[in-house]
Amino acid sequence: MKNRRCWHSAAQISCTPCGNSTTLLLATVSGMFHRMTCPDCQGVLSTLTDGDRTRFRCHTRHAFSADSLLATVTENIEDSLYSAIRGVEESIMLLNHIGDHYAEVNQPKLAAQYFKKANEAETRVQLVRRVVLPHEQLSKDTSEFLWDNLRYHWQESLEKEYPQAAEMLLLMDGGGSNSCLHYIVKEDLQGLANDLEMRITVAHYPAYCSKYNPIEHWLFPHLQRSWEAVVFETYEIVKEQVEKTTTTKGLQVIAWINEKVYQSGRKTSENFKETMTIVFDQVLPKWNYQIQPL
Repeated sequence: MKNRRCWHSAAQISCTPCGNSTTLLLATVSGMFHRMTCPDCQGVLSTLTDGDRTRFRCHTRHAFSADSLLATVTENIEDSLYSAIRGVEESIMLLNHIGDHYAEVNQPKLAAQYFKKANEAETRVQLVRRVVLPHEQLSKDTSEFLWDNLRYHWQESLEKEYPQAAEMLLLMDGGGSNSCLHYIVKEDLQGLANDLEMRITVAHYPAYCSKYNPIEHWLFPHLQRSWEAVVFETYEIVKEQVEKTTTTKGLQVIAWINEKVYQSGRKTSENFKETMTIVFDQVLPKWNYQIQPL
C-alpha cells in the first residue's frame, strides 16, 4: 500500500504442490519517502526499514546505506565546487584575453572594463576556494594511498610467493592516483622502491585504454558479481565480499582495511628531480620508466 509519504510491501507466493493453496509470506519491507534525492539519478529517495537496518533507495533501484549515501553526496559536493572553480577561472582567462585585445587596439577604457570584471571574478573564485580547500573528505585516493597498499600486499603475501624477485612490473592507468604526469606519484614510487629494495618498472596505459589492462578482465568482473545485491553498510562487509570472490580457475583475492588518513594536495620535494633515480624509456618516456632503489 502507498500514500503520499509512506509505503509498505510484502512478497507472497502460493504453494500448491498437492492442491493445497497455502499462502507463504516471504518478505516484508516498509519505507517512507524522503525529501532527499538520489545522488546518481536525482530521483526521490525512500528510506527502507528492514529489521534493524535503514537503507535508502530510489525508484530506479539505486540503493545506499547511510554511510555510502553520505560518501556519494560528499563526493558530488566536491565535484560541483571544483567545477564551479574551473568555470570561473576560464571566464577570468577569457575576460583578460578580451582586455588584452582592446589594449592592443588602443581602447583603454574597454580594456579597463574587462580587466575590472576579471578582478571581480577572481575575488569570487577565491571565496569558493576557501570553501573547497578545507572541505573534509571521507576518503581520498592519493599516490601515497596507492603505494602504501602495494607495500602492504607485497610484504604480507607476494614476497612469500616470490622470495627471489628483484624487479616489479606495474601496469597502470595514466590518471588519478597513478597519474603519468605528476611527479608526486613518481616520488612516492621512488620511496616504495627504496623500502622494498627492488627495481620497479612502470608501464602506463594511454588515456581511454585502461580497458586493455589485464586486471579489468581477470578481477573486476568477478568482484562485480560478488557485490551484486549487497548493501555496503560497513567496511567489513566490503572486505568480506571481496575475499569471497573466486573463479573455477582458482582466483583468490586478499583485502585489508586501510584506516590511514591521507593528505591531498601534496607537492614534490624541491630537489626530487635532481636526486631521483628514474630512467625514462627512449620511445615513450611519458608512459614508461624504471625506478632504481637508492
